[in-house]
Amino acid sequence: MIDIPKPDFRDNGEEMLCFGCSPQNPIGLKVEMTWDGQYVHGVFRPQILHQGWPGFVHGGILMTVLDEVMANTGFLQGIHCVTATIQVKLKRPARLEDPISATAWVTRKTSRLLDTAGKLTTADGQLIAESTATFYITGITSPGDSGQGRLSESDISGIK
Repeated sequence: MIDIPKPDFRDNGEEMLCFGCSPQNPIGLKVEMTWDGQYVHGVFRPQILHQGWPGFVHGGILMTVLDEVMANTGFLQGIHCVTATIQVKLKRPARLEDPISATAWVTRKTSRLLDTAGKLTTADGQLIAESTATFYITGITSPGDSGQGRLSESDISGIK
């Protein structure tokens, strides 16, 4: 059995500098996300520093955006999790400085794992990449909680 670390998601007075979503991280991706109760919707605005081939977003950056929005399908419901596996299929290159839409959703949840899917599209709806991922669940809190409270196992089963 693998001992999975339990990250502390509480606000401990330090800036949250998440590489994927924090607007305060000077080198971060700054993915802007919303949750509609079923899907995480995100927008990523790639800049020149996210370049792979000249004029195009690096594939690893695209994978990171997908990982971020898929992880947030749990986090925005109070499920704290870390990536266990991820599979990405890149379908077309993404141009620098063109906004990228990201969408992710939960496909299955057990007491220890969260399975998700996601996709990236251009502003006009063309598929850039699609992905599936499994996350280890490291803790459960009420959505919006500071991370200090924990729900019982019976409460966990009610989270989609």
